[in-house]
Amino acid sequence: MVAVNYTVAFHAAEARPVEVQCAVAPGLASFQIIGLANKAVSEAHERVRAALDALSIALPSKRITVNLSPADMPKGGSHFDLPIVVALLSALGMIPQEEIGACVLMGELALGGYLEDPAKACARAPDCGADYLGRISGPLLDRFDLRVDVPPVAYSDLELPCDSAPSAEVALRITAAHTRQSERYAKIPNCMVNADAEGAVLQAFATPNADG
Repeated sequence: MVAVNYTVAFHAAEARPVEVQCAVAPGLASFQIIGLANKAVSEAHERVRAALDALSIALPSKRITVNLSPADMPKGGSHFDLPIVVALLSALGMIPQEEIGACVLMGELALGGYLEDPAKACARAPDCGADYLGRISGPLLDRFDLRVDVPPVAYSDLELPCDSAPSAEVALRITAAHTRQSERYAKIPNCMVNADAEGAVLQAFATPNADG
């Protein structure tokens, strides 16, 4: 059986549709992700295994193949975790295909269950966190200068009405901002937008006034 759901691949500011296909077939036990996936996506099978293990769901000793279509489009980001694991569970018969066939899924899987969740207890804490950190090399951890804890979002909050501006209005704001920057740096060589400003140019235009 081939299970299918959908996600997106981000290219600049554009989100392009991706079909996530998962097949579980007899053969040498393996878990392969194909379809021009980068390192973060290729490592998804490790996060999927660990997340399912935390839920006491064992993968079968079969050949698992996940195809990200179209195959000629580069794909990156850990948000492929969720569509991959949902497609896998559907291919294993745990989730009906009709319930995911029209879904667009995005999300990264955590390895530690509910570790440090303010509302739920992790059955394996603190070992689950230690197991995860044990997979990361010390020199790599030394490169992290900033850690930001992002609390989980309640499902009810995801259904709140959206009060943000529509895309057309945001596009107008962006166009207006680019126009202001072009006018601001019109007489300055090699400087077209705020990101190009540095040194004396940055001080001239970005020094706070008396009001801050």
